[in-house]
Amino acid sequence: MLPRCAGDCDGSGHVTMDEILTLLAEALGDGDLGMCAADAAANGDAVTVAQILGAVNSALLGCPSR
Repeated sequence: MLPRCAGDCDGSGHVTMDEILTLLAEALGDGDLGMCAADAAANGDAVTVAQILGAVNSALLGCPSR
């Protein structure tokens, strides 16, 4: 089984700018943690800067192949 792609909120296999913005909103307390629950749950229901950077890397470099 391949690791889940950081920042891929909808499970599509790639990260979009909307997903990165969702993570940013969640980190700032302006978003709904349910929008990207896997990233929030990975750190005790909070999105971290490291997770946001991981999502940006996924958007730029791509996600592992399915």
